[in-house]
Amino acid sequence: MYEVAIWTPVNKTEGFGHFYRMMGLYEQLLENDISTTYFTNSEYIKLEQVDILQCITVKIKEVIDFLKSSLIKVLIIDNYNITLEDLGYISKYFKVVFFDAKFKNPNVDVIINFNPYAFEHYLTKHDSTMYFLGLEHMYFRKDLMDIQNISIKKDTVFISIGGTDITETTYDLLKYLPDNLIYHIILGKGCSDKYHQRIFQYLEDNNFIFHIYIQPNNYFELMSQCEFAICSCSTTTYELIFLDKQFLCINVISNQNMITSYLNKQGVVTFKKDCLKGIGKIIKLKRSKKPTYKKNKYSTVLVNTIKILSNKELGYE
Repeated sequence: MYEVAIWTPVNKTEGFGHFYRMMGLYEQLLENDISTTYFTNSEYIKLEQVDILQCITVKIKEVIDFLKSSLIKVLIIDNYNITLEDLGYISKYFKVVFFDAKFKNPNVDVIINFNPYAFEHYLTKHDSTMYFLGLEHMYFRKDLMDIQNISIKKDTVFISIGGTDITETTYDLLKYLPDNLIYHIILGKGCSDKYHQRIFQYLEDNNFIFHIYIQPNNYFELMSQCEFAICSCSTTTYELIFLDKQFLCINVISNQNMITSYLNKQGVVTFKKDCLKGIGKIIKLKRSKKPTYKKNKYSTVLVNTIKILSNKELGYE
């Protein structure tokens, strides 16, 4: 059985961002001998070779009963569907680590938020809650951390909008792409085969030099080799900053507004998905201001905190 469960959605509707945002933390917990699994309460798409517990239900009581039966002690939650009322109920049965993307500031054991502006949103804090705020507490995936001595391929552009791309932004972007560059386009398993084919056909018909990858295992290697990158205003931006890449971002959904604001203040060029006019000029120049990021070794405090919580006895009601 497991001590820790990471509760995220991983499906075509809610995307893969929650899942991958927690992947670095998942790897670090395992590396520290903390028995950890992912958990989802909906249908899911298998993306990586990780353990996933599943209980298909929208009823919180059924979720709790299922996790109790699996002897879970610590529940790490990165799921926008969880309400404050749900968290209050869940906290009666588990130690709760909550990824607070929407700044709800619930009274739980631990709140984490990687947003660089997170400090500004927690002026009032709960005495019993530990807060891990800002980029320094983001756990990048091991595959990214291991990247080194990669040679840059001239005139290559890396494009990654999302694992599901439900707004079809990748396709909308194609008509703005300069035709004198080489494109490495990442599409996720959440995109349909029909969508893959539409993108392929457009590029083929317009004589682009391109490569399309479906959920590639060498994702970060491809990212690191590019001269320029285009992505959504998501966690991917932090990964590009870590690699010291020049890139531009497209805001495809409202929950990316905070990251977009941060990037704009750092001088990074951003576009809204419905207003891509002018994007081709930026891509052609392959120039955008790069935010500065100090590469530190992982802070061990969050992992050690979760380890301590997992060793505490729980009094199930």
